[in-house]
Amino acid sequence: MNIDIEKVIQERLEDRQIRCPLCGELQSSDDGAYPVTYWGEGPEEVECQQCEKKFWVEEIVDRTYDIRKENDF
Repeated sequence: MNIDIEKVIQERLEDRQIRCPLCGELQSSDDGAYPVTYWGEGPEEVECQQCEKKFWVEEIVDRTYDIRKENDF
């Protein structure tokens, strides 16, 4: 079984990026300035850097917790 590690890493990075639903272009965010929609502010309107059409983005955050019996943190 031959797994292309670089391809897997690239797919994981793309999972964390915004892709225009109209033209499919990944939206660059060199400064990490993607729209943030926490605190119940709802989706944000974004203009595609390639096709210049507008679409909506809503951030979804998954939280995990590390729980221990002792204070071992």
